[in-house]
Amino acid sequence: MKTEQEYIKDLSEIRSMMERSTKFLSLSGVSGILAGIYALVGAFVAHRFFYNDTSGGVYDTLEQQETYGNLGELVLLAGVILILAVGTAVYLSYRKAAKSNEVLWNPVARRLVTNMAVPLITGAVFMGILISKGIF
Repeated sequence: MKTEQEYIKDLSEIRSMMERSTKFLSLSGVSGILAGIYALVGAFVAHRFFYNDTSGGVYDTLEQQETYGNLGELVLLAGVILILAVGTAVYLSYRKAAKSNEVLWNPVARRLVTNMAVPLITGAVFMGILISKGIF
């Protein structure tokens, strides 16, 4: 029969194995919050830059708005927001991985990037279709 010390030793070994085997994803939750803030600020800037209310009051239909600015500036704004969001996610994830003594680029991170590429590419294609139809 095992003693209490042997059981404690066995439990600590099991715990150690479980900690090593768990998949570590170093994506920071704060980066998601900051990406949302960047998107809201970008939407506000785009709205202020591209739409002008000609009636002087509150408007509720597209017919009462006149658009200003050019499409290149809107695409540049979207690119800057994307770079800020991805850059923030990479930086904060790197810091989190360094604190935990883990590697940032592991199989879980590769799978995350692969799976996130699908909606990003789909969104880019959708935006291209909307722009080609003159809807921006």
